[in-house]
Amino acid sequence: MSGLLDSLPCGVATFLLNGTLLDTNEALRDLVKIPADASPSNLSEILSLPARIFCQTHVFPLLQAQGAVEEIYLDLRSAESENVPVMMNARLVEEGGQKLVRAVFLAMRRRSLYEDEILRARRDAQSAQERLQIHTAELEALRQELETRVELRTQELSQANEELRGFVYSIVHDLGAPLRAIDSTSSILLTEDSEGLSEDQCFLLERQIVNVRKLHALIEGLLSYARLSQNAIVRTPVDLSRIASDLVRTLRQGGHNPDVWFDVEETPTALADADAMRVVIVNLLDNAVKYSPNGGRVTFGRKDDAFYVRDEGIGFDMQYAEKIFRPFERLHRDEEFKGTGIGLANVRRIVERHGGRVWAESQRGAGATFYFTLG
Repeated sequence: MSGLLDSLPCGVATFLLNGTLLDTNEALRDLVKIPADASPSNLSEILSLPARIFCQTHVFPLLQAQGAVEEIYLDLRSAESENVPVMMNARLVEEGGQKLVRAVFLAMRRRSLYEDEILRARRDAQSAQERLQIHTAELEALRQELETRVELRTQELSQANEELRGFVYSIVHDLGAPLRAIDSTSSILLTEDSEGLSEDQCFLLERQIVNVRKLHALIEGLLSYARLSQNAIVRTPVDLSRIASDLVRTLRQGGHNPDVWFDVEETPTALADADAMRVVIVNLLDNAVKYSPNGGRVTFGRKDDAFYVRDEGIGFDMQYAEKIFRPFERLHRDEEFKGTGIGLANVRRIVERHGGRVWAESQRGAGATFYFTLG
């Protein structure tokens, strides 16, 4: 039997209830690093101090009361004063009229390491959770502060926009009446009292009327540009080809170059603000007609995802492709081609408010094509 016990991979011991050791196997002696010729005489010699107390107060009374104990975790004490964690299962038996305890000891070194790692991981997780809660609280405070700042900034911008809109309207109103008065007075002088005026005086009055009307057009353009940022975009299915056809008829009736030909291609329905699209298309068509020669052709259509207006006019150098979309920026003198420089700026603002973009492709002397998309 001794040889069989020595072959087991776990420690085995037989002892009395007072702790006297009767037998130990080789595996148990290896656990506590005691040679065979120096076997301990009492269980207490291979138990740590806490384990001794625990055995006296709990393990031995349990054995006497219920005859067996299972999964008792305690530390053995090696000859080198090292604690060896083990799990003990023991049973009380009676042999030859004597009560004996047969116990099995399973080394739990790895379990102890795992428990330590689990405890460390638990502490680390708890620490990380505490840090996360702190950071979350800080982020929440920053979010609330940011929301407050955004709200205040929005209120400031809204107020500034209201003041700007009022300022623009005030300019239009305050300047409009004097300009109309100058225009009408100058016109009356030319038509009713021209006989008393010299040729130079008539010329100056004509130039005055032209410039007054140009200034009035600029002011109206400024007002329309300001209004575009205020009007809400209401998207509905819109037939842009139909709008273009209606505008072509209006341009023809309005006395625009009658020698320009128009082609309006069928295009898919777009989801856009109908009134805003009329502003976009009329400005692009008017721009195309203005720079087209007699017999030139203006085309409205669609290519890929972009709508376009193409003309066969004078074109422009592509280095100015961005400049033409800025308010009041023009590539030609008013004597060459009349205009305010606000039309294409209005086109860009409307298209961008739809989440799209507008651009132009041209070559000097070979016409221009203006594209726009709708987001």
